[in-house]
Formats: sequence, structure tokens, C-alpha cells
Amino acid sequence: MSERNIVESDLYAAQCKEISADTRKMDDILDAVMWALHENAEQFFQVLPNRNLWLVKTDSFPDAPALRIWFSLTPDVVELLSIERLGQGAPIKVKVRRHKV
Repeated sequence: MSERNIVESDLYAAQCKEISADTRKMDDILDAVMWALHENAEQFFQVLPNRNLWLVKTDSFPDAPALRIWFSLTPDVVELLSIERLGQGAPIKVKVRRHKV
């Protein structure tokens, strides 16, 4: 387990801003996810073995939708790639930047 810095892609930031506009509990949800990513990002689902694409899903609760957050990892950085509400059916466009290790 290693602590990492968390950075947002432009796509993630734009999507998050759009979702946050009508979600009252968004800060609470994201604070919990960011803490978990910072402490132990490997606990979440790696989409494909040997690929640097990971996924966090949150549950819905009053005033907060369920979310899907895509991210990549390096030893020092968690890069947030995309965020969306679950159940909306909209396709996600994710650009994955490959990191040389």
C-alpha cells in the first residue's frame, strides 16, 4: 500500500463539474473516494489484467447518485480519467495515457 498524489484529467474535471451542479452530496462522495484512492488504490477493480485502467463504483443514497470513476495508476500518482452517473446509459469516452514504467 502506498500513498499517491491524485490528479484530475480535463475530461474528469468537466464531467465532475456537470454532475456536481445538481448533486447536493457530491463533495461527501468524492471526499470518501479520494481518501480511499490516496490510501490504497489497488483495492479497486482493474478493468483488464496488465492494463492501467481501474474502476471505482459508488452506491447511491439520498441526494447522491451512484457513480463510476475511471482512473489510472503509477507508483506516485492516481490520475482520475472520467466520472459518470450510473444508470444514465450514456457512453463514456476515456483517453488512457500510457505511462512508461
